[in-house]
Amino acid sequence: MAASLPDDLIPDILVLIPPEEPACLVLASAVCKAWRRIVTDPAFSGRYRALHRTPPMLGFFHNPMDIPMEDKAPSFVPTTSFRLPTPDRRMRHMFDCHHGRVLLYNYDFESPTQGFNIWDPLTDDQHIIPDVPDMFTKGAVVCTAASGGCHHRSCSAGPFIVAFAGVNGHGDAVHADFYSSETREWSLELYIYVGDGFELKEDRPAVFVGDSLYFVGTSGFLVRYWYSPLLRLVTQTC
Repeated sequence: MAASLPDDLIPDILVLIPPEEPACLVLASAVCKAWRRIVTDPAFSGRYRALHRTPPMLGFFHNPMDIPMEDKAPSFVPTTSFRLPTPDRRMRHMFDCHHGRVLLYNYDFESPTQGFNIWDPLTDDQHIIPDVPDMFTKGAVVCTAASGGCHHRSCSAGPFIVAFAGVNGHGDAVHADFYSSETREWSLELYIYVGDGFELKEDRPAVFVGDSLYFVGTSGFLVRYWYSPLLRLVTQTC
């Protein structure tokens, strides 16, 4: 009869399961009640995240083209064996995805979540963003601690901000604002004059670098939305 593993060695073995294959942890938790207690223990989760550091990319979203609005939904392309649940996401357009959250616009006027909302694809939780001005055509969601102090290993349950940017009707000024999930309020609106004919490129997502979000504009311009520690300033750089 084969000898059983000492109980104190089991966590040391389970913590080595590659994060690229999260289904293996689920299977391990189904072996027995003792293993399930280990895998679901917050101390094990903290140790697992500390060992493997940066979470792996499980996949990416993209907006399908040439599809009727009533059938349009962001598609998830997995890069591992992990598969997302399949809730109904029809009549939705994805604007951004950062730090485990997705910024969506729901075009279904009969839906209770019509308009902009933040979606957690792992838990299916949604947070409606109220009163978004029509001028805003670009948006991005980031962890509130994104400018420092967060390792981004488990921040999807924490607070976030949503940054919006848009160009006025004359095409000569960029307006920006952000919404905080902590205060459930909007910041003071910011703007910068950029010259006639300026546009924010619809097909370019916002890029988060250091403490700033960058929105891509025409004529080689970037709109920089500065985060220090909150989004406070709009500048333009060539």
